[in-house]
Amino acid sequence: MPRTIPDRVKLLFGPYHPPPLKKGDLAACLYRDADVIVTAWSDAPLSWPRGYAPSATQGGGPGLIVEDELARALRSESAAAVSYWWGIGKTTVAKWRKALGVTKTNNEGTHRLVRAATEKALAVALETELSEDERERRREVMRSMRLWEVAPAVTFGKPWTPEDDAVLGTLRDAEAAERTGHTLDGVRDRRRELGIPGFRAHEPSGASYERRTGKWAARISVRGNRYHLGTFATREEAERAYQQARRRYARRRAKRRK
Repeated sequence: MPRTIPDRVKLLFGPYHPPPLKKGDLAACLYRDADVIVTAWSDAPLSWPRGYAPSATQGGGPGLIVEDELARALRSESAAAVSYWWGIGKTTVAKWRKALGVTKTNNEGTHRLVRAATEKALAVALETELSEDERERRREVMRSMRLWEVAPAVTFGKPWTPEDDAVLGTLRDAEAAERTGHTLDGVRDRRRELGIPGFRAHEPSGASYERRTGKWAARISVRGNRYHLGTFATREEAERAYQQARRRYARRRAKRRK
């Protein structure tokens, strides 16, 4: 008997095709921003390659590889759908979407669920007609609680200065937070907003070997998007293309700030 798929987890923009990888291959992960060694495939409804990235600054342990096709799902499908089909927790989905700049307002799958929940709540509200006495009773209860006396003060956080921005990417995020006085989440959000890559003890090469073609591929991540720079016969050529692109994007970023 075929399994019934709940409407809230149906994929709106499928099908999604896993990358043609096998155990031992190297693949670029957009979330880790590093090359990942494929170690296995998941047993979720949509089986996907898993791997680990020894050089990654985040998510270096074993996990699904967030390549272009999975990134497309994260940008288009709801968190509930991605969690169901790829067999991962919603906390993991939230981390991936944040790294890719995905929010509730720019994701069609999430928009659909929000609209459905709003329409359902509105229908219930219209069916439940409160009497004027009940409305007044509830108003009196809220006034008696005097919540405004215990509410925390509203703050907007510490403003970012050019000196604070200059620290981003030169230290690990936790160290940058301690140096600038901002929160760790604030440092991460600001760094991603400015398109500054995370700190690495060793300079990233941007080159990965593709066993299928026998060539080296150069890729770069900019503001959560992964760009393919071409394939090359040698690692040195791929690294050179990556460094040139990195300098080019850094110059563009500097011009936009002026």
